[in-house]
Amino acid sequence: FDLDSTLIEIEGLDELAREAGCYDAVAQITESAMRGELDFTASFTKRVALLRGLPRSAVAQVMARLKLTPGADFLFQFFRSKGIESAILSGGFDFFAEPVASRLGAGTVVCNRLQWDGELASGAPVLPIVGAERKASALRDLRDQLSVSFHATIGVGDGANDIPLIREAGAGIAFHAKPKVREAAPLALDRRDLRLLLLLLGFDWNEISEFSFEPIA
Repeated sequence: FDLDSTLIEIEGLDELAREAGCYDAVAQITESAMRGELDFTASFTKRVALLRGLPRSAVAQVMARLKLTPGADFLFQFFRSKGIESAILSGGFDFFAEPVASRLGAGTVVCNRLQWDGELASGAPVLPIVGAERKASALRDLRDQLSVSFHATIGVGDGANDIPLIREAGAGIAFHAKPKVREAAPLALDRRDLRLLLLLLGFDWNEISEFSFEPIA
């Protein structure tokens, strides 16, 4: 799974930019990159550079307003009940991805990291950057580790940098995605309710509706 605008309702980097006072500039680059108009790695580096001097305390400010996408916790609990392993493969940052993975029970996290100069952002990411191809290769690695076939994998995302991930999965799903991503994906869901992915994946509605779900506090 992608993280930003897929498992969570926000673009984490954009929200950090809001705290840094450069939201409009960063959000515009993000939107263009997610539409596939800009190279992800180059645009990511440019956006992170604008965060230089951001205090580390800003991360907590963003985390305080971070919300899961509706149905995310249900979906991950359902997957666990079926013995389905899950992973977050994100171009976003570890300080968002790892708490979400812990909350949802995702077994693997592959994501970017921000360099800090003491308590301030340096304006540079830790290399190598997790971009489109790294997401796809991470899925291949997981497939090998778990000894599962191509057809037994699922890839879900919304941005152009998720297209290789979606194509690398047996069930590639564009979730509330940009037009370019919907065109590339064999499956698409435009409603922001992750429970509906289960119907796309062929699970029976009665089984879904009768599932004993325990809401996360």
